[in-house]
Amino acid sequence: MDEKTVFIQSVKAVIKHRQSIWQFISNKLLGEKREIAFFGAAGAGKTVLLDYLSGIAYKQGYQPPGTSQRAEKTKEKIPKDSSHNIPKRRLSCIVIPGDESTPRFETTDDLLDKHHGVFGIVHVVCNGFTAIRQEDAKRILINNLKTIQDFRDYQKQEELKDLDLTCNFVKESIRKYNQPKWMIIALTKVDLYYDALETNIVVYSPLFQKSEFSIKLNELQNSVGKANFRLELVPVCSWLEDFKWNQEVASSQVNQITRNDFIEKLSDKIKSYC
Repeated sequence: MDEKTVFIQSVKAVIKHRQSIWQFISNKLLGEKREIAFFGAAGAGKTVLLDYLSGIAYKQGYQPPGTSQRAEKTKEKIPKDSSHNIPKRRLSCIVIPGDESTPRFETTDDLLDKHHGVFGIVHVVCNGFTAIRQEDAKRILINNLKTIQDFRDYQKQEELKDLDLTCNFVKESIRKYNQPKWMIIALTKVDLYYDALETNIVVYSPLFQKSEFSIKLNELQNSVGKANFRLELVPVCSWLEDFKWNQEVASSQVNQITRNDFIEKLSDKIKSYC
């Protein structure tokens, strides 16, 4: 075989495998990429939580955003851990819109059809303390849900429906791409029930097998295989504020130092999984 033929075949091989070659070079130079999706119902606090994890929320003048109408992305680099010989990673995080609407379905369809799934999922729940940003919707709910407890009981049922959507995505993604490899249940807004945190944790924990939420988690893990899919709960809080409903108030009970400690623990858990 002459040199010209060898050269042409080499060029063809590079063109054919250019995507995998570029991925190899990119990983070597920048670190291997890990994409994480933040799921959860509208008003659970997904975007605000991600803003704290990425550091955006610590900037002066930060204010929580409104309801996400489209997927939001951010990036974070995890440095190489020389003590354990762990290579650096690149985290790409995407917030899935919470409303059962076109933006949500388009985003999840894109992850399943035009992508390669996601490496991990952070599913955000807020123990029924859902933020209702539209005043008209709030007035309608107040007519039927007079107290904070009434409101929370209703929203916890909505959390169960939302969990079903996330579980369906996980099953389909694992079937197609053999990932995500893990899911963290981020039990957020713990500042509003810090005095009863342990009581509320068991309701959302996969280790507790008596609540409707934990039963759904165990069913998910059993269906995809415990050996290939890790599942864990991490309590956290982000933006600290009282929760007001129909002239009733649930007070925020923690300070910024405690909040930052919660954020750091969740961040460390995500990075350890990546």
